Amino acid sequence: MTNQSVIVEVVQETDPMLLRSLNDLLPQLSKNAQAMTMEDLKQIVDSECSDLLVVRAAGGGSILGAFLNIR
Repeated sequence: MTNQSVIVEVVQETDPMLLRSLNDLLPQLSKNAQAMTMEDLKQIVDSECSDLLVVRAAGGGSILGAFLNIR
């Protein structure tokens, strides 16, 4: 196992790269998961009831994971 520095950040804005990265992670949750649309992602990010956090490789690297915190 290698030590890799990561950054955890709250998503404030949506963009196509974020959408693609999250959709690439979905098969890890379920083989039957349907891809999110930009509208789906905007609803999550804009919600006052939740925070979407992403884990990135240090240096602004690719998204390694995500967490949805429901308040």
